[in-house]
Amino acid sequence: MKSDGRRQGIMDFLMDTGTASVDELASRFGVSKMTVHRDLDELEESGFLRKVRGGASIQPSG
Repeated sequence: MKSDGRRQGIMDFLMDTGTASVDELASRFGVSKMTVHRDLDELEESGFLRKVRGGASIQPSG
């Protein structure tokens, strides 16, 4: 899965669950924890989510 598709998948998953751990995302998408960290960094910089210790939570809109 390419990074854009994976990042969209992460966002979709977080929209459903609200929060997710790095371990959970790495397992779900079949990538390393470092890859998940890079994806979360990119999504956080774009304002889509907030990184929390060990994972991420969805940013409330508005």
